[in-house]
Amino acid sequence: NLGGSLADSKLAQVLFNAALARRLKPGVVSLALHPGINTNTGIMRDLHQSRSALNKFLDLVVPVIAQAIGLYHSDEDAPKVHIHVSTHPALQTDSASGRFYTSMKPPLRNCGRAPEDCAHVPLLGLAPDRQLQEEVFVTSCELLGLTD
Repeated sequence: NLGGSLADSKLAQVLFNAALARRLKPGVVSLALHPGINTNTGIMRDLHQSRSALNKFLDLVVPVIAQAIGLYHSDEDAPKVHIHVSTHPALQTDSASGRFYTSMKPPLRNCGRAPEDCAHVPLLGLAPDRQLQEEVFVTSCELLGLTD
């Protein structure tokens, strides 16, 4: 299940990031970032090859509608949140470390909040589970042969 695997990998990224942020020295920041959805990626192309005729039709129509309402991003808009999160001084602080940002809420379009809160998404579901964060972090480090 491509959607489930993608969701699981994003959850693992958020869990790992939260545990990593607690381990970093002051002045070092770790942020999790959802890359957003862009219809021109290989993942979307690969989905078209394995779908029924109805799904292929929907795959052509849904992105047009989704881009019109701001769910999918154009090639030009896709990197804006990445740049904001990577370079804005308000996000390069210890208080921002461990947070999750998504390009589904672009900070450069009428955010109306403090820069560190634009595109920020609070952790929901399993993501705030501190024990699970630690388990994912330790397991990841073990799989990579890293020590804490």
